[in-house]
Amino acid sequence: MTRDFKHSARNRAPANAAAAKRTAPFAAGGWLLVLLAPAAAVAQPLTVEQVLAEARANRQELKASRARAEAVAQTPKIVGALSDPMLMGGVDHLPFKLNGVNYSVQLQQDFPLSRVRGARARTASRQADAARAQIAITALDVEANALRSFLLLVEAQRMKAVTTELRALAAQVQSSVQARVAATQASLSEAVRAEVEVARLDGELLAYEREVLGAWAMTQAAMGRTSPSAEVPQSELTTPTRSPSEVSALVDAAIERRPELAQMRASAEAARANVEVMSSMYFPMAFVRIGAANTMMEGPGLMLMAGVSLPIFRERLGAGYEEASAMSRMAEADVEAMRTMIQGQVGAARERVLSAQARFAAARDRLLPLSQQAVKLAMVAYTSGQLPLVSVLDAARAQGEAQLDAVRAELELDAAWIELGRATGEVNVGS
Repeated sequence: MTRDFKHSARNRAPANAAAAKRTAPFAAGGWLLVLLAPAAAVAQPLTVEQVLAEARANRQELKASRARAEAVAQTPKIVGALSDPMLMGGVDHLPFKLNGVNYSVQLQQDFPLSRVRGARARTASRQADAARAQIAITALDVEANALRSFLLLVEAQRMKAVTTELRALAAQVQSSVQARVAATQASLSEAVRAEVEVARLDGELLAYEREVLGAWAMTQAAMGRTSPSAEVPQSELTTPTRSPSEVSALVDAAIERRPELAQMRASAEAARANVEVMSSMYFPMAFVRIGAANTMMEGPGLMLMAGVSLPIFRERLGAGYEEASAMSRMAEADVEAMRTMIQGQVGAARERVLSAQARFAAARDRLLPLSQQAVKLAMVAYTSGQLPLVSVLDAARAQGEAQLDAVRAELELDAAWIELGRATGEVNVGS
């Protein structure tokens, strides 16, 4: 029996070795999948750059603005061209006896005796420049909207993280209370009070979980995603620590970059060109008509006719010119008004950044450390029986409020940086 076992083992050994050799690549591949699976499951953090890139690529408002600019860009070719020629035919005389006919075939072309076509083309060209500037305006608004939504996601996630820390602190307090109750150094009412605080924070955590989901849905919409993801990535945002540039430098950058100002300048140039269009209306329009004719007496021949319009209704022409001139002055005033508004927006946005920096520094450097220290001291005093539980809970709540205030202050600072970037024509956090 032992011999048979050894013999069968020797017979199985080559087969097992061959099977192992065949399955080795599959086994290695399986281990590779196992090793790579955790890495693939880790979601990449959502950054400001990704939010901006997706918003620029996906938002339909930008696509609509580009399409409108492409359409307006064709207008100069339309308004600067001559009107279509007219082909006419006529029967000049047809006898009742039907023994002949006088007829003519003519081609007529109208053209202005002024530079109105060039002025119209220049007007349309400046309007096309304004439409192209609108693309940049839409892009800035889309980016700012996307970042504001992203800040809501960051806020919800950080609030949830702070509440998780406070929940752990409350659980620590509860454990300390239970230990004192077991040692008959505290009453059951204190244990219940500590449990109430833990339950309250559990409810806050559930609420923040929903807020995170809602903020994520809004962020995806602001990024232009048509197929939203249910998995919420961790947001990544670094608050700038530098101070904003001086007002004069920021205003100069805004005057150079703001597309609203470029749009208004283009509109003002279009209005000036339209004044030239209305001035050209004082000049007549001409036409030339040429064709072939046939008469019963003379037979076939050529015909030629020329004429001009008579712009004699000067009151109407003058009203059109005055209207165009007033619109030009209004456009120039709009440019100056926008320049003044930009200066005010930049100055106000800069001050908001400085204000938010001061508030965030106070919350981070003073309020938060003091509240944490108060909790530690209260815990030590409670453990030694020198303070009641309510003092510990009050200190813990004060620390929680300090942490939440620090989060809000930091995000208000990020929002202020976004508004300053929008005011200077370059939306980003800390631009």
